[in-house]
Amino acid sequence: MTELAPILQFEVHVAVLPGSGFRARLRPDEAEKAMVAAACGVTAFHRLEADLLVKRWRRDGVEITGEIRATVEQPCVITLEPVLQQIDGQLDVTFIREDSKLSRRQPVDTGELVLDPDGEDIPESFSGDTIDLWPVVVEWLGLEIDLFPRSEGAELPPEITGENDEDERPPSPFAVLKALKREND
Repeated sequence: MTELAPILQFEVHVAVLPGSGFRARLRPDEAEKAMVAAACGVTAFHRLEADLLVKRWRRDGVEITGEIRATVEQPCVITLEPVLQQIDGQLDVTFIREDSKLSRRQPVDTGELVLDPDGEDIPESFSGDTIDLWPVVVEWLGLEIDLFPRSEGAELPPEITGENDEDERPPSPFAVLKALKREND
């Protein structure tokens, strides 16, 4: 992903968050959607909406939750025809100040860090008194967008996939070895 231009900023001052949190609605205009599309490496966003809640998490942290809805256009990897992808998902990310005790992962006795791949994500760290919501949304979108979209019914030709008729397919190396073994026995 590329850097977002400074125009795409929605900074939240986390030092003064209300107890119930701060609700943010991100509704970019066409120019801003084009900037997000460029950052995500797609052709266009026809729709992009984010309804987020920013609230305190424990003593030194900030939790950002909410819904993101988007319609993404990008070329099919086979036909290059435009493909639309609908994205409707839940964002849930936690940030902790860099100097917080919670941001320091404690190694086990061997000195290694043990991370559970199926467990919760470890909190991101931040410094200062603000968190910019746009990079959070763009990073989440980058993880949700299908990297290899296909038009409906699009398939690679058999000469590329190697799925020819049985007679035309070269024998597998293992079949050749098996035949050689039989000859030697």
